[in-house]
Amino acid sequence: MSGAGGARLALAGSMLAIAAALAWLCLRTAISGAYAETDPARALRWDPANPQALTALAVATANAGDSDAAFDRAARLARRALTLAPLDSSALRVLALDAERHGQEARAAALMGEVSRRTRRDSLAQAWMMNRAFEGRRYAQGFEYAAAIMQRAPEWGETIFPAMTATFGDPASRPALRATLATGPEWRRMFLAELVAEAPDVAALRGFFESFRTAQAPLTDQEAGLLIGRLIAEGRYGAAQEAWRVLSGQAARSDRLVYDGDFRGAPGAPPFNWGLASDASAVAERVQAPDGEPALYVRFPLSEPSPLAEELLVLAPGEYVLSGRVLFGERRAERLNWRIQCADGEAIELPAATETPQGGGWSAFEIPFTVPAQNCPGQWLQLGSQAQDDFGMAEAWFAAIDVRPQG
Repeated sequence: MSGAGGARLALAGSMLAIAAALAWLCLRTAISGAYAETDPARALRWDPANPQALTALAVATANAGDSDAAFDRAARLARRALTLAPLDSSALRVLALDAERHGQEARAAALMGEVSRRTRRDSLAQAWMMNRAFEGRRYAQGFEYAAAIMQRAPEWGETIFPAMTATFGDPASRPALRATLATGPEWRRMFLAELVAEAPDVAALRGFFESFRTAQAPLTDQEAGLLIGRLIAEGRYGAAQEAWRVLSGQAARSDRLVYDGDFRGAPGAPPFNWGLASDASAVAERVQAPDGEPALYVRFPLSEPSPLAEELLVLAPGEYVLSGRVLFGERRAERLNWRIQCADGEAIELPAATETPQGGGWSAFEIPFTVPAQNCPGQWLQLGSQAQDDFGMAEAWFAAIDVRPQG
């Protein structure tokens, strides 16, 4: 074989060797990449210089670490990852936590701050920065971190809400918290539920809720109801009614003891406004009666009991009269009744509202009742039907429902 031919064969052999090496390198890199997140130790056996696998193993080691040696190994892995991928924020976070473990607070804060600047997607780093801001009473900054976390990862609420709620004990935190919630973020109701459940100062809580009347996004009825529900659960019915009045935007206290008793659709949600039934078998709604008068319309089955409407009252002990007018449909409901249910006690059963007048039409009624001095600080005014030996549906209209002291 000539020298030229031998050279060509040698070159071809070299190229085949290079191709085989490149193919092996590609295969090794692909396999290592495939295992980088799920099994980083295995990935590193294929490619010891895989920065993604190094970081994943560092994070897993730090999370599971129960000794100084484990944390030290995690830090070494993170440093090695950073030499290969200097922009790896997760590796930088491991070093920040390692610095914190060694009491190097300034270094830890600087490293976590760098992670936070590089990416807003690292919720752990954002939460760490949030906690440090709260500890330093930099509340506006802390709630900014919290809002960023919740906007991107709402599932973090369970993790960060306790820290956010804890700041409420410091009055200085409340303006920044209000500013964060004033725009109505989607997670606001979830947080307010936590705050209402945990905040010990109910007076401060009420003032905080009332401050949202002028917010860009005022509280919804459901959000306001969280505070009302706590006050009711604590038996503070008068305070609950007053908070409901303010949060519902009522300009002044009404002299009438039943709210929206003429059923014109006054603003405000239950329980101090009417809660009305709406299901497959029974319905109650504000309508115009056949003669055009605003009224409460109820339609219900005769063969089964049906709660139809209720409103929470706050009456002092004493003698009262429930009054109103009723118009029945073609089928008379013999067991359609109003009753007073003590919120902390037993029901005060009332007699049937009225007899159907001859010729039909509206019928006025007055029913006396007594609010006892014990165990009845709040009262449910309820309309419902009891089952009777009949089938089909019945309907009625009620108007001008009111309660007044007797005498």
